[in-house]
Order: sequence, then C-alpha cells, then structure tokens
Amino acid sequence: DPDRPHRAAPVLAGERRHSGDMVGRVRELDVLRGTWERATGESVPHLVTVLGPAGIGKTRLAQEFAAAVEEAGGRAVQGRSLPYRESSAYFAFSTQVKQLCGIFESDSPEVGRAKLREHIEAELPVGVDTAAVAAHLAILMGLDPEGSVDDREELFFSVRVLIEALARKQPMLLVFEDIHWADRGLLDLIELLAARLRDLPVLLLT
Repeated sequence: DPDRPHRAAPVLAGERRHSGDMVGRVRELDVLRGTWERATGESVPHLVTVLGPAGIGKTRLAQEFAAAVEEAGGRAVQGRSLPYRESSAYFAFSTQVKQLCGIFESDSPEVGRAKLREHIEAELPVGVDTAAVAAHLAILMGLDPEGSVDDREELFFSVRVLIEALARKQPMLLVFEDIHWADRGLLDLIELLAARLRDLPVLLLT
C-alpha cells in the first residue's frame, strides 16, 4: 500500500542489513550458484571459503547467494563470529540453530532449551536419542551452563545428526561469517562437518 509508511523487515540474529544492488560480484555469485547446483544435484557436501579485505562485499555476496538458495527451494541459515571475548566459542553455530528452532535472544535459557528439545524431537528420525542430542546442543549453544561432556566428539556428533536430518528434508546452506574472529573450536566443527557429512545436499560457506 503506497499510502502506508514503509517499515523495514526485522533482521534475524546473525544477519547484517544491506541495501541497493550488488555491483561487481556477478562472477563470484555465479561460482557459488554452480557449486550449489553440484552440491544439491549430486548430494555431495561442499565447503567454500570467500577471502578478501574488509569492505569488498563478502557479506553482500553471501546474502545475495542465500536469497538465491531459498528461491531455489533450499534453506539458508546464517551466523557470524564476533570479536575476541564478545561471544561464546560456538556463537555462529548457536545463532544458526536458534534460527532453525525459532529461539530468540530474549528467550530465557529454560525457554530456549524447551524449544530446542521440541524441534529436535520433531526433526530427528525414529531411533535417534533425541534427549541426548538436545542436551549436547544445549551445552554447545550455552543454554545449559551447568552441563558438561567429557568428549567433545560427542557434542560434534550431535551437530552432525541434526544437520544430516535437516538436509535430508531440504537442501541446506550454512553461512559462517567473519571466521577470522572464530574460536578454534568453531573452526574444528566446520572442518569436521566438511569432512564427515556424506551424500547430502549441504553447502558450508565461510
């Protein structure tokens, strides 16, 4: 309605807002689209890293690509790392899971854990220990500060279980922005997903 005042759409956690047309990145966008077509057409996970100095348009490129993925029927979730000591080790991944589960930053840890459990129970196949997966993800996301696991591999395995279940239902793009700020743990998680995900339409974009 042209007579109504324009209101900007809300920005999801982990997103940055940009306006105007993207200029000078058509070639890079075409490369990403081609990689997405291979990942989805052949069900072969891919990891793509975009390098460049600040202000060159990496974030805008990621946003344009995410929009193209969703237009093509995929699901794109975005998370970004913050400067040292301003976030938890897995903040970028935590932001992605919160988007997937409808968890808001304003939600209490109890509400966040409840939403997480509900989503895990709905998405994971029969036979999977959904309680364990939800508990592990809550620890990784900082929703359960009292929880602990002796072996980090258990936490990472639960991440794999979730991504695999979701990707079997819909092709997925996971965007990790600003990984120059990332903790070693998050980089290890990205490497593990890139190495161990199999036969799935998944693209990891860092």
